[in-house]
Amino acid sequence: MKQAFIIFISTVFLSTVNSLFAQNNNYQKLKFGIVAEPQLTWLSSDIINVENSGIKAGIKYGLNMEKYFQENYAFSTGLLINNTGGALRYNDTIFFQISNTIDTLFSGDEVKYNIQYIEIPLALKFTTNQIGYIKYFAQIGLNGQIKIKATGNILNSNYQKAKINDEVSLFNAGYHIGGGIQYSLGGNASLIAALTFTNGFIDITPTQKGDENDPGKPVRLEDRIIMNSLAVKIGIIF
Repeated sequence: MKQAFIIFISTVFLSTVNSLFAQNNNYQKLKFGIVAEPQLTWLSSDIINVENSGIKAGIKYGLNMEKYFQENYAFSTGLLINNTGGALRYNDTIFFQISNTIDTLFSGDEVKYNIQYIEIPLALKFTTNQIGYIKYFAQIGLNGQIKIKATGNILNSNYQKAKINDEVSLFNAGYHIGGGIQYSLGGNASLIAALTFTNGFIDITPTQKGDENDPGKPVRLEDRIIMNSLAVKIGIIF
């Protein structure tokens, strides 16, 4: 599943970039930008024994690239560092791997996740004609993410900023939709501001763990945890 996902994302990304540079028409414009996206993120579970217990404020930032293939239509991509996470409350006893140790979380324990990803978005952008100094735009696409590191704070324990890399999957992905404005600064430069919602569709937790030979031991719940976010995007493009 993970290998298929990264192969798919890489193939789509490379194919799109290749098609962008292969096109030859009057609207062939390549724009670069620097963006920052303050965001609120939260985690959702599909079982009642694991529940969201808070929203995390974070930020992602990096480079943005747009390639126009028609006057009002563009492919958009980039390379971002995404600092994100969320909080979960476990209402059952489970194993939880911290650094090289497997510890036990008890019912009611809460984990605050702090996760850093490399993110490569891939989207279609639709813009209006310029009205005064302003263009309006809408954007829809996919976000592919590769984990850099993950730490966690566990309520009612001594674990603060503990390494929990094994409790977070290497890959994450979601789809996003948003819209905003571009304000012309003259020439090719514009300020951008947008609001974007992202909905995850890949489980960010690893394969379930447990000891089948000892039914008395706690096991990883058969849950599916996804990450959602609401971000304000600001930046400048050239």
